[in-house]
Order: sequence, then C-alpha cells, then structure tokens
Amino acid sequence: MDDDGNGRAYVFSEVNPRWQVGIARSDVGFEQISFVNNIATTKGGKHVDYVCDQIVLKIKEEVEARCSSKKSVRPLEVILDMR
Repeated sequence: MDDDGNGRAYVFSEVNPRWQVGIARSDVGFEQISFVNNIATTKGGKHVDYVCDQIVLKIKEEVEARCSSKKSVRPLEVILDMR
C-alpha cells in the first residue's frame, strides 16, 4: 500500500503491460476512472464490471475462508473501503 503524499492510501498493480489496476478509499461511494484505447470511459463499462467482480470474488472467498460461519457472503455485502 502506498501513499499519494496527501494521506490517501491506495493499492496499485500492473497486471500486465496493458492493464494497471488501482484501488483507493472514497468518501463519496463507488468511483471509477478508466480508459479504453486512450479514451476516458467516464460511465464505466464491462471492463470496469469485470475487474470489480474479480476483486469482490477474491474478498468474498477470503472472508468465507477466515470466518467459521457456514453462511455465504454475497457480493452486495462486500464493501471495498481502503484506509
């Protein structure tokens, strides 16, 4: 986890030469910044949904593995709050 100099922590990963993914805390809810072919996709898109779904799935699996509860965690119950 890094700090941008303004006290905001974030996680960043260069998945491959074409994909970089970062996650940071937001006080106003879900926000995304994405580009496809160097064009800003301000309303998101399937690529944003795909990445978010993958993050939620991994968090869901980790929570279920660490908790002794037999109840399943639903994606709607996962809130990404990076501090």
